[in-house]
Amino acid sequence: MGVATIINADVNQWIQNTEIEHGLRIEKVVTPSFVPYVSNGDRVTIQANVDEKGRVTQTQSLEYTNENLADAYEYAVRKWKFEQKGNDYVVIIPIVASNIN
Repeated sequence: MGVATIINADVNQWIQNTEIEHGLRIEKVVTPSFVPYVSNGDRVTIQANVDEKGRVTQTQSLEYTNENLADAYEYAVRKWKFEQKGNDYVVIIPIVASNIN
C-alpha cells in the first residue's frame, strides 16, 4: 500500500467513453490530491445524483475495496459539474486506483 497522489487514469477513460457513448458532457472533474493507504487496483464505484443544473447533490459508494479511496472520491465527486439536462439524473462512476507512489 502507498499514497495515491493521482488516481485518475480510469476516470479520464470513463469520461471519454461517457461523452461519446451517452452524450453526457462533464464540465468539471475534481480528483483527490492525496489518499493514504491505497494500492494499485483498489476500486470504488460511486453513484452521483445530479440535479437539473448539472450539480452533484449526493454521492454514495456502491461498492469498494478500500474505504479511504471510497471516502476521498465521494468527497471529490461532489465537486464535479455535469451538463444541464433540465431534469435530475443518476450517474455511476467506476474508479480504479493507479499511479500509486
